Amino acid sequence: MIIAHRRVFQTASNIARSIVNTNKRFVSTIQYAKQDQLFIHQHDNGLTTVSFSKDPNKQYIGALKTSDATKGSRSDLSEFEITPETFVENKDFVGILHDTYKKHVDEDQSYILEAMNYPGSYMAIADYKIILEYMNQRPELPNTLGFVHVGEDGVMIKNSYQKNDTYTLCNIDGIIKIPEFMAEQLQKYL
Repeated sequence: MIIAHRRVFQTASNIARSIVNTNKRFVSTIQYAKQDQLFIHQHDNGLTTVSFSKDPNKQYIGALKTSDATKGSRSDLSEFEITPETFVENKDFVGILHDTYKKHVDEDQSYILEAMNYPGSYMAIADYKIILEYMNQRPELPNTLGFVHVGEDGVMIKNSYQKNDTYTLCNIDGIIKIPEFMAEQLQKYL
């Protein structure tokens, strides 16, 4: 009897390993045409995820809602547009994103230069879904990752980043895009 249970367990364990290995083989990955930092991973189980990595095993930023558009071939996905109606954000990723910004936003040259315009106040840290039209223009709240305190000398105060709870990865302005430096730092935490 004990031998039979052991065989069942070993067989179940082998099947689980096979499923994991099989899933890794059947992932189709393409670079998202409308935002070159992102990759779309179409898994054989019907799940379609979006991430900052070519590696489908890394933390994904969200998933696409199942529809006829996401069930087809790679060519179908190359034409697919990620919208708030088709995208579900991964809350775990949002936490990683905010932690990355808290640790590294003060090292990013684009934000360093912008901080010079906000001495002695708080600066909104925008993602790059849309490029603001003029200097000192504040981004819309759904496009504001958070805020950082800028000292009187125009330099961001380290670890002063405060997340914006109303930030959304995907909204009517598009899907998240961040400066290359921040994307590189984010890769270390995925």
